[in-house]
Amino acid sequence: MDLGTGTGIWAYNVVEEYAKDAEIMAVDLNQIQPALHLAPGVGYVEQLEIDWMPRWENDDLPIHSALREWAQLFQRAMHRYHRSVTVSGEATRRRMEAAGFTDFSETTIRCYVNPWSPDRHQRECARWFNLAFSLGLEAMSMMPMIDKLGMTKEDIVDLCSRAKKEMCILRYRAYCTL
Repeated sequence: MDLGTGTGIWAYNVVEEYAKDAEIMAVDLNQIQPALHLAPGVGYVEQLEIDWMPRWENDDLPIHSALREWAQLFQRAMHRYHRSVTVSGEATRRRMEAAGFTDFSETTIRCYVNPWSPDRHQRECARWFNLAFSLGLEAMSMMPMIDKLGMTKEDIVDLCSRAKKEMCILRYRAYCTL
């Protein structure tokens, strides 16, 4: 099951690459997908959440981190919408159990914001995460920070610009968890 599938192309690509006999269930707010339901005891759900509060390896972070400042302001603004962006594996588990799911496996992955790692795969993943995060930072920030924090567009653009610049400094091994 792919939640937030968009057109569904990713789900189909995964099946073609890894599991030719899999049954696909892709769901999105976009109404182009067919109506499907997961029957008890059949299939699985993969739930992904990004914790936008960055962490740093060895606590080596800039003294005045723009990335941390952005995350704190984003959390505060979303909290004022009564929409928590704080990730809690236990809270997610309780909601899934309330919906009738019973067998769980939880994996936490570090999504580095820059490609500092000597490992080729980690560098590639970090490049993609950096690209997606950098391109989405202002879009994620504008409405909540203007509407709930009273910030100006110029202040947000400046904050996001500083955060994006910081995310590209390889010395700072910042990551978000998925």
